[in-house]
Amino acid sequence: AAIGGLVFPIMLNKLIFRPQGFALGVRATAAVITGLLAIANMLMRTSYALRPGEHRLTLRRVNVWALFRDVPYMTFVFSGVLLALGIFYPIFYLQLFSIKHGISQNLAFYIISFISAGGFFGRLIPNFLADKFGSYNMLIPTSFLCSFVVFAILGIRNAGGAITVALLYGAMNGALLSDISTDINEVGIRMGIYFTFIGIFPISLCAPAVLL
Repeated sequence: AAIGGLVFPIMLNKLIFRPQGFALGVRATAAVITGLLAIANMLMRTSYALRPGEHRLTLRRVNVWALFRDVPYMTFVFSGVLLALGIFYPIFYLQLFSIKHGISQNLAFYIISFISAGGFFGRLIPNFLADKFGSYNMLIPTSFLCSFVVFAILGIRNAGGAITVALLYGAMNGALLSDISTDINEVGIRMGIYFTFIGIFPISLCAPAVLL
């Protein structure tokens, strides 16, 4: 996702605003995605044979209602809703904020690419650390750090400041995707509940049009 967020904005900027135009830009994007999807499908294979002593993972049905009685998890969901009220501000407004403070429009366009570049490391390193120190022990400090970076936007005065904030925000925001369950059977449903609450409350109440 981070690499795609880095490549596609640059590619579309070079195509859409040049003689090639919007139509060719969309076709080129579709061609790249189709090609990568074909490669991914050809490289996939079934699970390897089990080694002696290994046991195949057994999936089980998850009691969804029991998750709503999981106090630590629901506290995490509630805090995630509050966090989402302000955490996505840079994605929508960091470009505009940079332009308003004298940064060239051409450079400001690539701010999203800088955010994605920072997210490449933010999605990898914290997840390895989460396996060692625990998911919540990584989510809590990275949430605070991401909030601090959002406030740091107010200190942007030049291109270097905007790029630094974008990279740090991308790294911290990517870290928020660390795993939230030690049981692989529950990962999907826990993520689904979490993003459902975020989709219903912060995103619907504080969409960019409302914030304006």
